[in-house]
Amino acid sequence: MSSPPPRALVADHRPAHARHGYPDHVRQAVVRYASPLVAAGRSVASLAAEVGLAPPTLGRWLAADRPDEPSGFVPVLVDDRPPACPTGFPTATLTLVTPGGFRVEGLQLDALLVLLRGLR
Repeated sequence: MSSPPPRALVADHRPAHARHGYPDHVRQAVVRYASPLVAAGRSVASLAAEVGLAPPTLGRWLAADRPDEPSGFVPVLVDDRPPACPTGFPTATLTLVTPGGFRVEGLQLDALLVLLRGLR
């Protein structure tokens, strides 16, 4: 069974100015309460409303409590070179069908790549 929401603790220690921040013991109490609930599937927004914080504030506190976990961003390498094609594939004709239902048939791979780059 989890402890009661630390709403009163948050309200009692609300800073006069946003730059002043909450004391560490308030942050720790909120993170102790919210972490297992978020892990169980509760949304940060619903928990923030429950304890009397803005969702971004609670999100930052929870993220700071897990410094070893990835932030959700991963590095991506963009390669503009055309992909290598298996033998015989470049001579095959291709068909492009857009989400809007337009259909272009009989394209070679190089022509299809030029068309797709132009649609960006």
